[in-house]
Amino acid sequence: MKFSLSRDHFLFAVQRCYQITGKRNIESILANVMLEADGSTLIISATDNEISLSIRVDAHIEESGQTTVSARKLFEILKELDSNTDVYLDTDTNFLKLKSGLSRFRLATMDADQFPRTSPDTEAAQFQIGGGCFASLISATAFAMSLDETRDYLTGTCFDVKNNELRLVATDTHRLAFSSSSIDSSIHHNSIVPRKTMLELRRLLDDERDQVDVHLGQRQLIISTPTMLLSSKLIDKRFPPYEGITFVQYPHTAVVNCSAIDHAIRRSMIVANDKTHDVKLQFEQQSLCIESINQSNQEESIEKIEIAYTGPDKTVFFNGRYLRDIFNQMHASSSVYLHFSDGFSSMLITEEGVEASRYIVMPMDV
Repeated sequence: MKFSLSRDHFLFAVQRCYQITGKRNIESILANVMLEADGSTLIISATDNEISLSIRVDAHIEESGQTTVSARKLFEILKELDSNTDVYLDTDTNFLKLKSGLSRFRLATMDADQFPRTSPDTEAAQFQIGGGCFASLISATAFAMSLDETRDYLTGTCFDVKNNELRLVATDTHRLAFSSSSIDSSIHHNSIVPRKTMLELRRLLDDERDQVDVHLGQRQLIISTPTMLLSSKLIDKRFPPYEGITFVQYPHTAVVNCSAIDHAIRRSMIVANDKTHDVKLQFEQQSLCIESINQSNQEESIEKIEIAYTGPDKTVFFNGRYLRDIFNQMHASSSVYLHFSDGFSSMLITEEGVEASRYIVMPMDV
């Protein structure tokens, strides 16, 4: 195998794949990336046996072939090389030789036949969605995934496909994030995609403008673009019912500027309890009082902002971090709708003009 290519393009692909390999792989081959050179394309691949990622880059291929090499060492070398100088690579027995300018390296390789391969799910449901739209759905929901491994069905994001709509839903039981987009597909499918996969997709699709092909099977998710293919195992559990709480009608609504409430809560959290992050919201006629009292040192903060509200006076406690996570998904200049009931069992938060996303946050028992 012998080829050359742009250092920047190579570094970008290797860095993305290196993030997949992880830091504690038991199998040494999983710490490697596979390089496959053929035609005018180099494919760089990585896997941790749960997620597999392949990225295609243009290259000048003199001799086709494949091998695997340490992802960490290759990444560390490439990031130190001159970005304006191409990289030249070729293999001999058990080694990969790399040169760029006056720099020369020789890295140990492992046989590509040892590298794990994934087989696509032949019964997968398929649809397309714009890359930018897909990235927005992920960003709007990923923050609400649970970190509690004892309930692994909450540590990922639900992909609910039905009625020509893709819904992404995440919850840790304290808050729920919902975002949807129309798609040209009449399939019905429901799967839970793991947390690591969702975070990798958010990075990979951040600047993606092409259409994304999505294949949802019973055990596997495959995402592909002209330059990238990612496959992931799914969480084999059922996601809890979410429609009953997400689409319930609330009798009371307060309207407030997103930036105003976000900044007020951020200031209040400076003195809030470092563990509970609790803030008190007092809804009054045309005003909202946001108060934080730290019982351990008797520090307090009181903020008052204008809102459009004519319902009954209400007082409720929330985790300020949960509220700020939601407001960070919205435009600072937009109006935010806070919907709640008399019992105040939960609060629905929506953004003016954005029907695709809905957020539920549960109050604290203080």
